[in-house]
Amino acid sequence: MRLRLILAFSLLALPALADPRSPQGRWWTQEHDGVINIIACGDALCGRIVGQMSPKDAQGKRSVDIHGQPECGLTILHGKPAADPGHWSGTITNPKDGHDWASEFWVGADGNLSLRGYLVVPTLGSTQVWTKFTGRVEADCSIASSRPINRSRSPTSRP
Repeated sequence: MRLRLILAFSLLALPALADPRSPQGRWWTQEHDGVINIIACGDALCGRIVGQMSPKDAQGKRSVDIHGQPECGLTILHGKPAADPGHWSGTITNPKDGHDWASEFWVGADGNLSLRGYLVVPTLGSTQVWTKFTGRVEADCSIASSRPINRSRSPTSRP
């Protein structure tokens, strides 16, 4: 009986895991200097810093946010489902200055995550494009594999 329950719950979870529009997973930031892991937090999503190209400064000290907390492990993104299916809205925090921005994020047809941070209304903001991260992050938050996936579809140039 117990095995049947586990199997039933596993099968129910498969469509959610296979949803290509789900923002859950690890993402390169636009500048490819950090990796954010987006996971379910109840009925919401949370994103935290799990990898950095430079987790330590020149003196060997860990990167910290404005409050002196290590940036690695810091939750910077919160989102709840928006009215538009496949879209999420919430906040994103800049760890350098502690400023919270309203945000919207979604996974486009190209498989990239678009994240728009803004003030008051979305038209007063800018959008970053994050790409899927498939590399490895070390225990010290350094990125062991730093090759981003390029999913943009640009036309090839011809001579």
